[in-house]
Amino acid sequence: MRIPRAPDIAKEYEKGHSTFGPVERGGRVPRRLREAEPPDWDFIESFRYFYTFIQPHRNTDLDADGDQHLPSARTSVRPNFIISTLAHRISNASKSYGRLQRTGEDPALTGAWESYFRYVLQVIGIVNECISDRGPYGGYRGTFSRIVDLVALEIELHGAAWRAHMEGFLAFLEHYGGVQAVLRLPRPPFYQFQFLFVHGLAANTTSPARQQVSGFTKLTDDDISAMVGSSMFIDMPCPTALFLEMVHITRLRVLVESRTIMAAHIQTIASKIFDRIDSFDPENWTETYKLPTAPIVTSIARAYKAAVMMYGILTLPPSAFVAWSASRGVLHSRRRLFITQRDELVAQARKTWSALNSQSSLCWPLIVAGVALANGPLEDQEFVSSCIRTIWLHPNAYCGPIVCLDKIRALWQSGKTGWEDCFDEPVAPVP
Repeated sequence: MRIPRAPDIAKEYEKGHSTFGPVERGGRVPRRLREAEPPDWDFIESFRYFYTFIQPHRNTDLDADGDQHLPSARTSVRPNFIISTLAHRISNASKSYGRLQRTGEDPALTGAWESYFRYVLQVIGIVNECISDRGPYGGYRGTFSRIVDLVALEIELHGAAWRAHMEGFLAFLEHYGGVQAVLRLPRPPFYQFQFLFVHGLAANTTSPARQQVSGFTKLTDDDISAMVGSSMFIDMPCPTALFLEMVHITRLRVLVESRTIMAAHIQTIASKIFDRIDSFDPENWTETYKLPTAPIVTSIARAYKAAVMMYGILTLPPSAFVAWSASRGVLHSRRRLFITQRDELVAQARKTWSALNSQSSLCWPLIVAGVALANGPLEDQEFVSSCIRTIWLHPNAYCGPIVCLDKIRALWQSGKTGWEDCFDEPVAPVP
């Protein structure tokens, strides 16, 4: 009798069984099996870990199909599944210490790190096979999926290669003819595209203007909407219309930094962006997919509307928002306008946080609020700091929130207020 494989392994673990091989009469395990690890033991242990420490902690009040924290949490590609559980274990060890753990800092994790890097090599080998259309996982779906697995691993543990993997994904997408061409293929990989687009475009907001994932600049609004708006992304459920304005602000920020755009054009483009954000109605938020009916959905939309507006105020030239407000008959100083918008964002964040179970959903607005609170009220700083830390401490959260929080706290202590004073290096903020 051979050792069972998935999906039977998952069922056995859920029943609390600890053996998977043959048994003698009376239920005893043969001595020869007790003395040796069975084949695929890492895979079996990964299943036990997944159902014990990952599956029970999934968010519920806004949950969508599948687990958006673990793109590689599937059994079809064993090294990818195993390494996803290793990364989760290392990440949660950091949380037990209250800070990020680097390789070699904790002797107790030496074995986990060694296994992790051993499997990284296997995963990279699988990606190369996919790109060459060799092996059992080849083809466009396999390639996109396996690259996203690498991205997820890097951002979970604050690795250095996530931007390079994203650029590789986008280059491979261009090789296939772009988003619209991929959409015409059989079974387009919506989930992998949504994961990479949300994480990547959000990361461009929390990265210096000169250190962007540049491959995203080739995408049109229709390309982004088709993927980001394919379903609700639980860890950043930003309305698609507002998500696009977030992207437009980032692109304008890059143009301003590169000094390749005239001041008059900056004002014109910024005013149109602010107009569209202002006209978005959270009470009538619609998507191509069916939104949850929970009342919290409207509160989420309000929070994201305030956050995207605040992101524009913080990152575009100060005159842009003042001029736009004046064109609408609001004649106040930039400081007064800024404080009004900041207080609105914090108020929406407080209201939404208190009613939300899937608290990771509010991470990006809280990060924006954190930067806006430089020189702001201490009680608001403490609220934002506590919320972002709580999000990071969730067992399934990536490390982005704590990296952002460390930078926000450093900004508060520095006396500076600029967005790029805070985000002086690329960070992937989505938990």
